Amino acid sequence: MLFWTALISSWLTFVLFFAAPFGVIYWGIVLIILFIRKSKMKWYLLAFSAWTFIPTFNFLNGTKDYFTGQATMKHVGLPTREFYNLGKDYRTWNSTSGCIVMGSEPLTQGSNNLAVKFWTNLLGYQRGVYRGRYPGKADALKMIEEHGEEVEIAKSEGQIKFTINSKIVEVNGVRNWDTKELDSCKRAKVAIVDNELILIRPLLHGQVVYLADNNTGRIFAGYEF
Repeated sequence: MLFWTALISSWLTFVLFFAAPFGVIYWGIVLIILFIRKSKMKWYLLAFSAWTFIPTFNFLNGTKDYFTGQATMKHVGLPTREFYNLGKDYRTWNSTSGCIVMGSEPLTQGSNNLAVKFWTNLLGYQRGVYRGRYPGKADALKMIEEHGEEVEIAKSEGQIKFTINSKIVEVNGVRNWDTKELDSCKRAKVAIVDNELILIRPLLHGQVVYLADNNTGRIFAGYEF
């Protein structure tokens, strides 16, 4: 009876997370009792309770995403435009569950993010992401102001093309990051850094600098000034 009430309470208080402190306390007391009694049910309680099963599941899911090149850092809150940039430290995309905070995010999103950080620190960036130089906002603007070259922008079949250093370069947008400034201009200032990074600043009102992978042509970030 103690096992089943503790197991059920863990899942009920996970769903109704405001009651979690009471559920955790009761669950912990029952677990201690089962250890004292040397009952094998303690292992089932540890394995199938919400407090252990859900973080483990999300950690394993984050691990799967890392090894398939689909890992994201999960957050809550209303995103800004730059929220959708490729993460500089772990080279993952960001996702948000919205403005409503359930309280259980440390068990769900937190364990996913822990897995992504763990494997990235251990094995390096996930496959398929940009791995090259990634300047911050101030450095990106400084680089393009000092080394950028004005070019004519051409648009064709959803791609943006320009010629720099006698070479035709094609770039395309990134998920969740619109390129409205680049789409609506005819000229831009462009700089290619270390033959791996493309910096693009559309020449129109406002200031935006796009960052693209020189190898794939994919825009992976943008800075608004």
